[in-house]
Amino acid sequence: MLRFIFAFILCKASYAALRLMGRRASHTPGRIALHFCPNYIHYLKKPKHILCVTGTNGKSTVCNLLEDALRSNGYTVLDNKFGSNTENGIAVTLTRGVSIFNRCKYDDCVLEVDERSSPRIFKNIHPDYLIVVDLFRDSCKRNAHPDYISDLITSAVPDDTVLILNADDIIGSRVCINGNNRRIHFGILPLDGEAAGEPNIINDAGYCPVCGAVTEFGFRRYHHIGQFRCPVCGLQNPSADHIVTAIDREKNEMYATHNGVAYTYPLIQASTFNIYNEIAAISLLLELGLSPEQIAESFKNIKVTDSRYYEKQIGDVKFISHMVKGLNPVAFSVVSNYVKQIDGDKSVFMFLDDSVDIKTGSENLTWYYEADLERLADDSVKHIYISGFRAEDMKYRLLLAGVPAERMTTFHEPADITEIADFSKAPTFIMLFELYLYDEQMKLRKALEEKIEAYGRENK
Repeated sequence: MLRFIFAFILCKASYAALRLMGRRASHTPGRIALHFCPNYIHYLKKPKHILCVTGTNGKSTVCNLLEDALRSNGYTVLDNKFGSNTENGIAVTLTRGVSIFNRCKYDDCVLEVDERSSPRIFKNIHPDYLIVVDLFRDSCKRNAHPDYISDLITSAVPDDTVLILNADDIIGSRVCINGNNRRIHFGILPLDGEAAGEPNIINDAGYCPVCGAVTEFGFRRYHHIGQFRCPVCGLQNPSADHIVTAIDREKNEMYATHNGVAYTYPLIQASTFNIYNEIAAISLLLELGLSPEQIAESFKNIKVTDSRYYEKQIGDVKFISHMVKGLNPVAFSVVSNYVKQIDGDKSVFMFLDDSVDIKTGSENLTWYYEADLERLADDSVKHIYISGFRAEDMKYRLLLAGVPAERMTTFHEPADITEIADFSKAPTFIMLFELYLYDEQMKLRKALEEKIEAYGRENK
């Protein structure tokens, strides 16, 4: 216990000192505390309910929806929104949530949990609810295959944690499949006018996880998300308790059933992956006792955080800024498909080097060749501007994908886009930026908006 007290004082003091210096202090104080007391998190007082969200893509968005909805209904919520989702960051978050006498100040805690770190985190945190948004192939440097990540999560989750799982994900929905956990599933029916997805380079569920037979899909939305069936042993998706049945883009409404009863919710954002994020959050909020009417009212003014998706009409040009999770071929594929589906002609600016690439460059280019960049060869994509240390490598991959060379411009410094971009090529200009370049993309966003405004004045 003395080690915990010493570590606790160090964590509180280092957090305060770093904040005074203008730093986020999102993980360093936690690393210090865990160095002196490996079970540090275990001894910290926790809120009444611990709600965790993990998975490959969508964790942050689901957490933001949960936090906003709970706060708007009077709950006090602790979160790691501005911190690390690994063990160090969660140690910092929980330390922020207690007084100097280790008394918790919050009703609920919403934690984004890095799926790779879940065994270390759940050893000292007992989640009441765990959402697994999805499990896809991620960076080959750290996450290997999604079945491996599923096994990691399964090995760590307590038996009495309520699991909220994506019924349309045959890999993610099988987390703790042989355990005693209560299981709740969400999903999306094929929507009106929705065509089955084009073939993807990656399909991590090509073979049945039970018998190994080649699998079939009655409707495949993308990658292995959809209506799965094994023709040999009969394995198929679990039945969903919370189902999106339709959406109305003009009214910005989403229609869903919960155990057969129909409800209407505001549509936060019309992309399919964000519809999954929204119904995942709704599933947990209903479990916590909020009514559909309370949830709908809470979601009226919620949008996907503009650090991930931002849209603004500036004169005749629609400007969109969209986050892409670097080194993640599935995330890049989904965003590329979304770009293709945006109505009308568009230009695309890629700002995808991560913080390591900016300094030294990365030798890991495999994800370029697992991402479905053929979507960007569509005739509606009039020009692609590629910046960064690996711009020429990305250009080569896009050439192989079928994008004509004359539709691409490469350059090293991302800030040069304000001088290079030609806004007359298309009425929509889309910036795709890497997850960990928030501050840099905010500066570029402001500069591009000013440049588009100037373009509008010059061409009145």
